[in-house]
This record gives sequence, C-alpha cells and structure tokens, in this order.
Amino acid sequence: FERQWELTMDPVTGKPHPERLFALQESLRLKNIVNKVPGSAAWNNWEERGPNNVGGRTRAIMFDPNDVTNKRVFAGGVSGGLWVNNDITNENSSWEIVDMPQNLAISVITYDPNNTNIFYLGTGESYVAGGVNGNGLWKSIDGGANWSKIFGGITGETTFQTNLKLIVNSPGSITGEYQVTSAAFGPRITSITGNLVLANDGSALPTEACNTLTNNSAISGNIAVVERGNCTFVSKVKNAQDAGAIAVLVVNNVVGPPISLGGDDSTITIPSIMISKEEGALIMQQLDNGVNITIEAVDSPFSGSFVTPGIQHINDIKVRDIGGGNSEVYVAVGESYYSNSAPVSLLGVQEYGLYKSDNEGVSWSEVILPTTVEDNKYVPNDIEIGVDNTIWVSTNN
Repeated sequence: FERQWELTMDPVTGKPHPERLFALQESLRLKNIVNKVPGSAAWNNWEERGPNNVGGRTRAIMFDPNDVTNKRVFAGGVSGGLWVNNDITNENSSWEIVDMPQNLAISVITYDPNNTNIFYLGTGESYVAGGVNGNGLWKSIDGGANWSKIFGGITGETTFQTNLKLIVNSPGSITGEYQVTSAAFGPRITSITGNLVLANDGSALPTEACNTLTNNSAISGNIAVVERGNCTFVSKVKNAQDAGAIAVLVVNNVVGPPISLGGDDSTITIPSIMISKEEGALIMQQLDNGVNITIEAVDSPFSGSFVTPGIQHINDIKVRDIGGGNSEVYVAVGESYYSNSAPVSLLGVQEYGLYKSDNEGVSWSEVILPTTVEDNKYVPNDIEIGVDNTIWVSTNN
C-alpha cells in the first residue's frame, strides 16, 4: 500500500488524487488521436489511392467539376507534377501525368465557378523551399487537358545584392553602377570618391600588391587597384595603406560575383572592396584614361544574398463569383529562400503579395494589405471566400 501511495501521489500536494484519473485517461486518449495518421485506426477510415510508385507529398487536390460521376480527380505533388485519376473509387486505377512541366512543385488547383472548363494551377511551395522550384500561375481553358502560364515566372537574371555600390563617374565609356562587396576589416564605408591607380610592387606579379609598393607617389591620395592573388587581402590593403592610398579596390581573379574580403587587422584604417573579374577588367582597361569612382553604402534588406526576381511561388488561389457570369481571381504570391547555400538565395522577395484579376488572368493588380510596424508587407498564405462573398486572407508571418 505504501509503495502504491508513493507511485500515485501528486508530488505537489503529497497525496493521490483518484478523482483526476478519468480526466487523465481522456487527455491521453486525445493525445493518441492527434498522433494518428489517416487509415491507422478503424474509426479513421481512409483508404489509400496512390500513386504507389512515386514518392512525395500531395498538397493540391480537386475533383473534376465536369465529371458527373464525381470520380475524376486531379492531384499535384510538391515534389513535382500534376496527376489525374479517372476513377478514384477504384483502388486499382492508375494516375497519369498531365501534359505540363513535370518538375514544377504544384501547390494549389481550383476552377472558375462561372466556367468549369477554366482551371487555375499554382506552382511552388514557398514555406518549404525544397529542391523543386515554382514558376508562377498556370491556366487551362479545356478542363485540364492543356496548360499555359499566365502570371509570374522568373523575370530577370539572378544578381548578388550587396550593401555597397561602386559608381564610375568618368570616363563616359564606362560610367554607371557596379556591384562590389565589403571587407571584414577596416572602417565602415559611408561614401568616398577618388581616382583609381593601379598598384605596383615591382615583383613578377606587380598588381597583386603582396609586397611593399614601388609607386607610392602615384598611389598616395588615390584609390589603389590591386588584383586578388597569392597573399591575403589584409596584406594587400596594408601595403596600399602604407603607400598612402585612401581606399583599395580588389579585382577578383575568378569568374563570378565578388566575395567578401576576409581577414582581421586593427591597424588598417582605410576601406577596401572587391569587384568581379569581368567588371574589374573593364575598369582596368580604362585606367590610362583616368577613372574616377564613388563608393557608397546601400540600405538593402537583401545584402549578401543572391536574388532571383519574379513571381515563382503561389500559396493559394480563389475564384470569386461576382455576378452576371463574371469572376475575380485572387492569388496569394509568396517568396522563398535557400538558406543552406552560401550566400543565401532569395526567390521572389520583391514581388510577393496578394494579386487580383477581373479578366480571367489577362491582367493583374496588387491588392494593398496592411503592413507590419516596420512597414513591410506580410506574405499572404491562405485565401478564403466567406458565405457573404467576402474575401479573407491570412498570412504565414
């Protein structure tokens, strides 16, 4: 009896509470229900309908509104592809891929209540950002037989966004803005203007500035240009600083975007930046003509990231009947990112929001929603139509 008392007593009150037993049993029962999946219990009577030879999750599903037998079903996989089953009631029936790009992540599918031959399909799954990307909104006007993209997609080249920009003021043949990256050492850049001078250390690779510079009189009071190479960034910048440079422009020696200059030296008092190999070569070709530049700080929330522009991820679609045989299409456009890459890759981070079309997707306008206290847009995640035909929108953060 004493042992049972010890095992059943509440450590707070110091005694058992048998009156709580039924409530505890009910709590455990409900917890078990939550942990179950469809078909794992007799009361949870779901039947699998495949496909059994394809892995992945199904997020989008729609019964064909044109099938009077209510057996034809469309399903979209977030790992790619739109599929159709002509008899969902038959466990032996097969799923067939619909004729559209198979590597698209399908997030949502719906139809126009005023014309059930018009289907809308959303691609991309923004909050997961897996290995399968989205490509905007697609439409079918023949009940799902053929599809065409009507909204979104990648609209430009992927660019690397930095917190700095280099402006060439002269000569006129190369004026404009160039992409540069900052250094982990030296002072923070606000704005600096000066003439470019190519460094020379008198070695076999004179422009790498790995040794004491020999053209101090030319470098002094100007911005030194050095090439990435066989010594540390800190060494290059320190040698230019000792020669009297007010800043250093490092030209990358490999193809691709510039990288941040790593290193640490508290004695460095001048700023330094890197430019890509291609753009650096363009500038170096004009040094004899006199190149004047300005380096400025840029206030960008995407600094240090690759940014791909365009609407790629569709979180939800709703088609609203507004009377007279007319419909409005609402689309929740999301954004995404690949955080495991270095630098991080951002997708659609400038275009997300709620969009609307009142002409079956021919043209679109953004619906302005309330913003955060920092005046940033929310990402719309779910759209619902109320019984009074009101549009409701929820966000994912």
